[in-house]
Amino acid sequence: FEENEPGVRKPGACRTEFHGYGTVYHDYIYFGRNISEKECYEACKLKKENCQGYEWGEQNGRCELWKTIPKYVEIKTGYICRMNPIEPEGGTLYYDFYSGYYGGACRVKGNHHGIIWEDYIVEHADSFYDCMTLCSEKGKSCKGIEWRKGRTQCRIWNKEPLHEEVEGKACFTKNPKGVADGRTVQEYDHYHGYFGAECRTKGQNWGVENEDYVIPSVFTFWHCLERCTKKECGGVEWNEDDSQCKLWREDRLTSHKKSTVDHVVCFFKDEGHGESRN
Repeated sequence: FEENEPGVRKPGACRTEFHGYGTVYHDYIYFGRNISEKECYEACKLKKENCQGYEWGEQNGRCELWKTIPKYVEIKTGYICRMNPIEPEGGTLYYDFYSGYYGGACRVKGNHHGIIWEDYIVEHADSFYDCMTLCSEKGKSCKGIEWRKGRTQCRIWNKEPLHEEVEGKACFTKNPKGVADGRTVQEYDHYHGYFGAECRTKGQNWGVENEDYVIPSVFTFWHCLERCTKKECGGVEWNEDDSQCKLWREDRLTSHKKSTVDHVVCFFKDEGHGESRN
């Protein structure tokens, strides 16, 4: 058995606090068979107050929605157990801080590319945003991501990567402490911000279109970052559900707030390319 971790997708079957299977209707409800893991995950999200996690069987597509917190995972092939993030004191769900470089590739010490399976794994992702989603879902095991424009390849790094200037790539470190790394690098843009947060003006206000931000016509998070190259752009807000990009004025973007909806990010562009504004 392994202890479960909030928000982490683990291979194995969900178990109770005392390593038990759980009791139907008391610990979990049977949602259905022959469904995908994504459908199981979405069903759990729709039952926010009553679903603490899910168990999904690969062979028959069986989905269990857990009403009690599955605190342990029994290591078994063909099963997935995921416990939802836990609300800490203050009522704000944990969301991930990312710090990194647009126009930079991830590297290991000595400026080497790294070794697959040893330093990183490769997974399919249709967008830069999906790559970040994969990293957040893997919890502590993911230290950072590398994404290349025009590809569907996401590199999930198991150690904090260094950076090298490479056009058409992005390398971001996930830093749970919420502190930007502040490395001085060559002339390409450093961003720091939050996966799961909306941008705000002073006083936590939403902002006004064409006054605090503009909305260009773009279709991906990557292209949203590309449009924030001018000095007066202080950061971006991206809503994956609506494919909406907000380019915030440097003097108006001052804060962020945990989003009440899914699929939103807020990133600040650091002045001086790589020197933190925090």
